[in-house]
Order: sequence, then structure tokens, then C-alpha cells
Amino acid sequence: MNNKKALSAVVATVLIILMSVAAVAIIWAAVMPMIREPLEGGVGCMEAEAQVSLLAGYTCINKTGNYTDVNVKHDAKDVSLSAIQIQILSGGNSYSVDYRGGNLPDPNNDRVIRVNRSEFSGNMTDAQWNAVSQIAIAPKIQKTAKETLCNKGSTMDLTEC
Repeated sequence: MNNKKALSAVVATVLIILMSVAAVAIIWAAVMPMIREPLEGGVGCMEAEAQVSLLAGYTCINKTGNYTDVNVKHDAKDVSLSAIQIQILSGGNSYSVDYRGGNLPDPNNDRVIRVNRSEFSGNMTDAQWNAVSQIAIAPKIQKTAKETLCNKGSTMDLTEC
């Protein structure tokens, strides 16, 4: 009978070790994607913010014509850019519009994008439109199946066209 007790202790120890290994594997499989995706998005955003910027040359607002011209520069490195969010700032409020696809500048190029007042999110009153003072851009990148909006990369005061 003593041999059976010793055998039970060995079996119990082996089972505890197997359950511990299984628990670690399950936790690893669940936690790693939660850690990996934000890190990849963060690195991608840092690169995109460094590669996409506003140029002063043709960036302006025409308040009577109800449009804004935005001169966006994309430096040499391709950063999986899926869109550029253009934001205008008016008296503490911001209004935005996303530009995608063919409207985006290619690497090592710049492009002037015309945005009509009606394209911006929210219903801007005439007073809010006339109070627009700054413009900012924020790149959007596509690294995985999820699109990530990065921080504002470039902001400048708007001048009249």
C-alpha cells in the first residue's frame, strides 16, 4: 500500500505541473496580442507623424469662398498611410474630415487638398467658420486589420487665401 501512496504523489505533482504549463500558455496567447498591437501601432504612428506634415505655401482659408486649401507633404518613407485627418480649430472647437486614397500625397511628394466647408464634421455656423484660426493634420495608418488615428503631427495658423 505504501507504493500506491507514493505513486499518487507523483501523479499529483505531474498533473500540477501540466496544469501550470497549460495556464501559462493560455495566458500568453491571450495577453500577447493585447501588448503587441498597441506597440506596433505606436511605432507606426511615430513614423507617420514624422513623415507627414503641413506646408505653409498653399495652406490657407477662403472664408468667403467657404473652402480651405491644405498643402500636405509626405516625406520619402512609405508609412502605410491610409488617410489624413484634417482638423480646423475655431474658438475651442475642432471640425475634421478624412482624406483617403487618391487624395493622399505619394512618398517624397506634396499635394494641395481643397476642403469645402460642408465637408467638415459638425454644423459650423458662419460665426464659427469666420473664427477658424488654425489647421492641423493627423495621419491614419493601416498596420493590421484596424486603422489607427495618430496624434496631430503638424499644426499651423491659417492665413486668408
